[in-house]
Parts: sequence; structure tokens; C-alpha cells
Amino acid sequence: FDHSRYKRLSKSFVGAFKIEAGHLNGYNDKYAPISSNYKLGGKNLRGFKSGRVGPKSGNSYYGGQYYYLTSLETNLELPIDEFDITSVFFIDAGSVWGLDSRYGSIDDDHKLRSSAGVNFLWDSAIGPINLIYAKAINKESTDSLDSFYFDIGYLFWLFIIMKKFLILIFSFLSLLFLHTAIADDYPPTSIGIIDLNEILNNSKVAINAN
Repeated sequence: FDHSRYKRLSKSFVGAFKIEAGHLNGYNDKYAPISSNYKLGGKNLRGFKSGRVGPKSGNSYYGGQYYYLTSLETNLELPIDEFDITSVFFIDAGSVWGLDSRYGSIDDDHKLRSSAGVNFLWDSAIGPINLIYAKAINKESTDSLDSFYFDIGYLFWLFIIMKKFLILIFSFLSLLFLHTAIADDYPPTSIGIIDLNEILNNSKVAINAN
């Protein structure tokens, strides 16, 4: 479930209410894969580290089979809008909970988490850059907090991957060129024949001397 509603608060401000929720069930009375559990944090439930909220055992966070997340937002009028930087003030509230019997006695009860802060989104040439400053309001001792969150869009990562790919191709072609140049200067077949002839001639000389 995912729903968003926007309302103009004044000539300069637009408010937003966002809500999303989910419930995970296994198929045909089977357990759902652990990797399919819902997780919060990062861009979802700002102020908390991504995937490090909710039921925990040791150093592992398992997420949960139930979750919800609500957000109240309003844009901020700052002198950075002319640089394609959108800024919003937000309040997030949500929870992730509920595990099946595979997890034993882990505390997986519903507990509310909430945070407030400012989110800057820059539509840059390398893709959207997301910068979040947030403070947790409601939290649990097992949660991992993250006051600053930084995220770069897909074009940046595509650029990095392409750069590494081009470096790999250049290195391969350089090695191939070097190998070809060495092979042209020192043909391996000729080297082998010359060495063998020299060995035979040296052997004959040694036998005649004796």
C-alpha cells in the first residue's frame, strides 16, 4: 500500500502527507524468504541507518513481516532553489515488526520510531544527489542512528562502472600489444630451433674433443 497527498498551504508552501505499509505472507503455508522481510532506515525512516531498525539478534537485523511509514513534509523557501536544489522539512514515523517461529525468542513487538529533519535533493548533472540531516525522536536502544545520510543517483554509478570498464579494456589492449611486439621481435619457434641447434653442435664438439 502506498499513498501520497499534496496540499497548498500558502502561496509559497506546499504540504505533503505520505503513507506506505505492507504485510508479508509465505506462499502455500511456507515460510517467506528471510531476504524478503521489510526493512526501514536510510531514505525510508530518515535519521536511522538503512536496514538497522527493528528486530535484532546479536549484530543482525532481520526486519519484519509488517511495516508502515508515514511522512509529513513541507517545502522550504531557501536561496538555493535557483540551483535546482529542493529542500523540505519532514517528520517521519513508522515501525517494522513481526517474525515467524524460525527466529525463536527475538523481541519483534511493534515499537514506534520517529524523526524530524531537513532533506535536500539536488538534480545535478551526474544524477539526483540526496542529502538528509535528521534527528531521531522515538527510538529503541537496539536501533542504529544516522543523523547524516548521503546518496547519489544512478547516473553517477553508471559513470563509475563505465570508467572501470574502460580502464579494464585499455589494460587488456596494452597487454595484448606488448605481447604482440615481443612475439614479433623474438619468435618463439625460431628461438626454440636456434637453442636446440646450438645444444646439438656443442654436444658434437664435446664428443669430438673426447
